[in-house]
Amino acid sequence: MRNFFRIPGLVAAILCIAFISSCSRSSGSRAVSTEFATFIKSYTGGIVSDKSTVKVRLSSPVAGAVPGNELKDGTLSFSPSVRGTARWSAPDEVEFIPDADALKPGQAYTARFRLDRVMKV
Repeated sequence: MRNFFRIPGLVAAILCIAFISSCSRSSGSRAVSTEFATFIKSYTGGIVSDKSTVKVRLSSPVAGAVPGNELKDGTLSFSPSVRGTARWSAPDEVEFIPDADALKPGQAYTARFRLDRVMKV
């Protein structure tokens, strides 16, 4: 009879360990290189509202960046693709404004910002 109570306790312990180890795994996000801290001051990341804009603030103003002007195609891109407009909101800040309903709730997106297209790196 004692073995009968040991087996469920052992199974529960194994399930608990499996659950804890699965929760501690990385969600697939990549670490940000410290080399970019020289050029990028801050950026939008983590969980954002489906109505949010995405911003990248640079460490210094970019010569020729005029607030309101759109960025060249391919400077800021998303995977999976997101429809919207990328523009300069300040001489040191890029803002992506997604089209209505372009960001899907629960969907993870990866942004790629081509820093080499806006300044010498």
